Amino acid sequence: MQPAEKPQPSGPVAADFPAQPEAASPNAQAPAEPQSEAQTPLLAQDQVAKLQKILRSMDHGQLQSVLSAIEPNVLRLCLHAIFGPKSSAQKASATPPQNQEESGSGMAAHAKMLAQTMAASSPKPHLPGETPSVSKAKPGDISVQARQSPRRSTQNHAKIYCPSEKNSFDCIILDKSKTGALVFLDHADEVPDTFDLYDLDDQNSDEDLVHLPHQKCKVVWRKRNKMGVTFVS
Repeated sequence: MQPAEKPQPSGPVAADFPAQPEAASPNAQAPAEPQSEAQTPLLAQDQVAKLQKILRSMDHGQLQSVLSAIEPNVLRLCLHAIFGPKSSAQKASATPPQNQEESGSGMAAHAKMLAQTMAASSPKPHLPGETPSVSKAKPGDISVQARQSPRRSTQNHAKIYCPSEKNSFDCIILDKSKTGALVFLDHADEVPDTFDLYDLDDQNSDEDLVHLPHQKCKVVWRKRNKMGVTFVS
């Protein structure tokens, strides 16, 4: 007894259709791209040092002529390699021209700007500083004498006499020089701008005031109970 044959499908079968590619899974990874070669530095460290030394030894005109002959992209890469990515010169070279007129002469403008930037960053030789003279003023200048004359601290009792008002004030000379004095008294605001200053001695009394040597003074400043005075002839 022969086995019964299986009924053949009357419609199209799977063999009649080409195999469809499977749908890509959302979690499927993209095919790995061929790894690029490891980036190598444009210049070696010793070459960078030599280039820096050469560029900084050039003057402004030499730098401008050299930089103007280099294309902007190449110039940017060179500056990146020589001075680093954050150098002001590399930032200046990345500045685009503002309009069409500037684009025509863009290379010259970039070269000029970069030359100025690198020339400003290069070390400058410094001449030894001049030794300042004591004074350039003429001999006999009162202001120069006031600066050069030392003050002498004192605690001398003195008297201020005002000829115009016929009154006097007791005071103390705190320090004194050839050109002025610092005077202490209770009522500094009541003293006129000009007066006679008598440096009293303990052995002398007020009756001898007329016979004592004195200095004609002019008030320079007042602060509370102190005055700075200068001697006038």
